[in-house]
Amino acid sequence: ASAAKILYECAAKQGHLEAQHTLGRYHVRKMEYGKAKEWFDLAAAEGHADSQCELGKLYLYGYGCTPIAT
Repeated sequence: ASAAKILYECAAKQGHLEAQHTLGRYHVRKMEYGKAKEWFDLAAAEGHADSQCELGKLYLYGYGCTPIAT
């Protein structure tokens, strides 16, 4: 893992919302949707609006979770 990813993970585990969101985006780019969902879930639960939006997209398209009915 890169040094930057390690530092983001450290900050995210300590509750830093922007780091959690950034890791979510990182995992989306790598098509690791389950991991992305975990990070977006944490940040979204604390009110991070961008993570709430990204989490909604994952649910809409069924990436890393069961899709919502449309």
